[in-house]
Amino acid sequence: MKVLFVCTGNTCRSPMAQFLAEDEAKKRGIEGEFRSAGIYALPGDPMSRAAVRALEKLMGRTVSHGALPMSKELFDAADLVVGMTEDHRSMLERQYGKSDKLIAMPESVGDPYGGSETIYLDSARRIREGIAGLMDKGIIR
Repeated sequence: MKVLFVCTGNTCRSPMAQFLAEDEAKKRGIEGEFRSAGIYALPGDPMSRAAVRALEKLMGRTVSHGALPMSKELFDAADLVVGMTEDHRSMLERQYGKSDKLIAMPESVGDPYGGSETIYLDSARRIREGIAGLMDKGIIR
């Protein structure tokens, strides 16, 4: 299954979701391709340092990521497109049309940009729980 996580700038929430989904899928023996993009991303922007540190704490490894702007090609290539909030899902629906493959995270994840490391860690934990829930329900399989 090809899953695309989408947020605003692709430097915090959606890349955290991408790496956390990869990690959770590996633990569960789920084969999938996980990517992320941003509605207003600037190509190649680095992932927030606080987001990287949050992932290091939760996954025990370092990650590297460059922002990727959302595109029709990415949307079409995905089996499931997950907006980090209902607003992201709505924006994507307006841009690419209604689709059964377009959903929002079970619990919207607010933007931690500019927040403390504690806020980023809390966001990453909420993202991980949301992804686990989507896997438990067979939405990500």
